[in-house]
Amino acid sequence: MVVMDYVEDTFDMLDCYEKDERMKNAVKEAVKEAVAKMHNEGFVHGDLRDVNILYRCMGNSTDVIFVDWDWAGKDGVALYPLTMNPDIPRHVQAKADGPICKSHDLYMVEQIFR
Repeated sequence: MVVMDYVEDTFDMLDCYEKDERMKNAVKEAVKEAVAKMHNEGFVHGDLRDVNILYRCMGNSTDVIFVDWDWAGKDGVALYPLTMNPDIPRHVQAKADGPICKSHDLYMVEQIFR
């Protein structure tokens, strides 16, 4: 079972955001800032895809929340599961039972916003 905090309905999944250029840039910057904070603490997510990122833009503020933390852990220590989906394009070094690294998270973020 996975348990998570209640998230207000003012957040939307990133996979359905409107590709308005101003909003896209604001969301991208907010995601990059959140990833940097996580990485600065020595942690990785391992599955940063648009379906695992929630966002909201309210006025001049853009907030993001990462969900689906079951692969997350310490950089280079956390391992990808044996059952990872090979059909999802990932960093070339992201392999089943291999270590999850910061560069993998950064690669996935770039794929979302290309």
